[in-house]
Amino acid sequence: AGSLMLTSVRRAKRPDPVLADAGVEDRTGSAPELAAYLAEERCQVFFISGAYKAGLKFINRAYQEYEPLLAGNESGLAIAGSMRLRAATMAARDGEGRRDAWDYLAHAREIGQRIGKDTNHYGLIFGPTNVKIHEVATALDLEDPDEAIRRTEGFRPPASLPVERSSHHYIDVARAELLVDHRKQSLDALLRADRLAPQHTRNHPYARDTVTRLIRLHRQVPESLRSMARRMKVEIATR
Repeated sequence: AGSLMLTSVRRAKRPDPVLADAGVEDRTGSAPELAAYLAEERCQVFFISGAYKAGLKFINRAYQEYEPLLAGNESGLAIAGSMRLRAATMAARDGEGRRDAWDYLAHAREIGQRIGKDTNHYGLIFGPTNVKIHEVATALDLEDPDEAIRRTEGFRPPASLPVERSSHHYIDVARAELLVDHRKQSLDALLRADRLAPQHTRNHPYARDTVTRLIRLHRQVPESLRSMARRMKVEIATR
C-alpha cells in the first residue's frame, strides 16, 4: 500500500486543493515513521506544481504531528531533518515565507549534527552533507550568489554521496559563480559536475543554461567549454 501511494504521488501533476489544510493521515497503522516518510515524499506534489505556500503549510503540519514520534532513533531523526530541508526549499521559493528559510535550515543542521553522519533510510539521504548542499541551493533560491559561494567554501561532497547529488551541487556552484562573474570558477564547477555524472549534467537544464551563458560571455571560447557544449549539443555562438 505504501509503494502504491508513493507512486501515485510522484505521478501527480498538481496538489489536491485541500491537501495542505488536511491533517496528515497515518495510513500505516502502528508505523508512524513510515507514515512520516510518506508525508515527506508527498511534498513532491507541491514541487511539481510550484505550490510552495501550500507545500510549506503541509510539511510543517506533518512535522508537528510526527516529530515527537521520530526523535528516538536515527532513521526517525533523518526523516525529521528531511522535512526541515523540504520546508527550507519551499520557504525560499515562496515570496512570503522566504525570511524563514534559514531558520528551517538551522534546525535541519542541528538534527544533522545530532545524528553526526550522513545516512540513507527509506532512500532519503540526510546528514551534514545534504544540509550543506541545501544551504547553497537555498542561497541561490534567495537570489544571493555571494552567500551561496560563502557556504560552499572548504566543502566537497564525499565520495560516498550518490554522484548525481554531488553533480547537482556543483551545477549550483557553477550558477552562483557565474552570477558574480567568476567565469573560470563557474566552468571549473561545471567540468567537475560533468566528470562525476556526465549524463545527469549534460541533460540538466541549469547546466545547459550556464554553458550557454558562459559561451555568450567569451569572445574566444575556451576549448574545455567548447568540448562541453559539443557534448551537450549546445550551439556555440559568441558575441
